[in-house]
Amino acid sequence: MTASEILDIITRIPPDHTRALGFDGVFTNPAWFILTVLPVSPPAVRPSVSFGGAARSADDLTAMLLDVLKANKAVAEAKKAGASGVALEDKLRQLTLSCNYIFNNELSVGQGKTKGGKPYKSLRQRIVGKGGRIRSNIMGKRVNFCARTVITGDPNLGVDFVGVPRSVARTLTYPEVVTPFNKEKLRLLVTNGPNTYPGATTVTQADGIVIHLAMRRSLEITIQEVSPSAVIPDYISHAYTLITFIFSLMLA
Repeated sequence: MTASEILDIITRIPPDHTRALGFDGVFTNPAWFILTVLPVSPPAVRPSVSFGGAARSADDLTAMLLDVLKANKAVAEAKKAGASGVALEDKLRQLTLSCNYIFNNELSVGQGKTKGGKPYKSLRQRIVGKGGRIRSNIMGKRVNFCARTVITGDPNLGVDFVGVPRSVARTLTYPEVVTPFNKEKLRLLVTNGPNTYPGATTVTQADGIVIHLAMRRSLEITIQEVSPSAVIPDYISHAYTLITFIFSLMLA
């Protein structure tokens, strides 16, 4: 059956039968499974590629849209010329395939290819997989104060604790605001400096001035420099409870 025949059957379903199938008929309709209008993605989604000079190459989506236009024009010309049913069906089948290639170019019926024979990269290929938009661009962000490693059980740790390698703990710092309650602890970390674990790397004063402890000749720091509201990125230590707290929530 052709798509037009299927659409003709679906559009004849009475409204009460449509609701019995689970469609409300207003916001969802089974006839919408057959595309009659092809949405065109904006140019920002399919930017042209420049080769350094005046030469530019169209994105694969743009090339596939051009194939759809050519196939659609071929259908219109075949209808105008009064082509037979078989010839017209061939043109319609090519138009359907051209539309399908935009969404998924890994179909068993064939692939849309460039002039050089390279398969087009469709919308599905841009989303799925490790190199797709979700796993590579959305979930794979490189952000501050974040690290990852392989985890395993350890009989020397509690069920609500996570072991962190010392090399990671000395690289992955966490900014802690100085308060009257943690002032003495942070002064000890600042005194240890960046070369001793546990320690600290910088002191950001309340006025925004950043003191890099690695650049100081002496790690003795005055009370004014470690004042309330200052920010000190200290190393992750066994006394720090952030990771323990997170995993306690996960185990609860």
